[in-house]
Amino acid sequence: MQTVKTLWQKYQEIIRYGIFGVITVLINLALYQLFLTLQLHYVLSSMISYFIASLISYYFNLFFVFHSPHLPLLKECMRLIQYFSVRIGSLIIDTLLLIVLVECFHMHEFYSKLFVSIVVILLTYVMNRIIMKRKEENEYPQFKSADEKEMTKKF
Repeated sequence: MQTVKTLWQKYQEIIRYGIFGVITVLINLALYQLFLTLQLHYVLSSMISYFIASLISYYFNLFFVFHSPHLPLLKECMRLIQYFSVRIGSLIIDTLLLIVLVECFHMHEFYSKLFVSIVVILLTYVMNRIIMKRKEENEYPQFKSADEKEMTKKF
């Protein structure tokens, strides 16, 4: 039991990211399938579902994965813009990979989207982590612990 607790403490952020990443991918895939069923083009379906899932993912990451501090409105808007800047890059990768798999390799639209989603979730982890868990001690000194504040005074 101690081993499980130790592993959880060491990897809880990655585990939470994985859990909420899976939920986000399921939302993305469900929306994608819905839009395909409504006979939207697969690229448009992908882009719309990606945007909605990204917005949901932002809040998952903010509150449940990285436990980021609440910020004043302007700083929160900046963080949201940074987050979506990364997501736009991910959307480009998502869309291009989807087109290649469907058009060049004649892979089924849904299975292509599933594969692309897995690739993109792995690529975006690092960038999301950087944005959501900025070094609060540098940018948000009010969130430092008393020990951290004391240590920085000494140096």
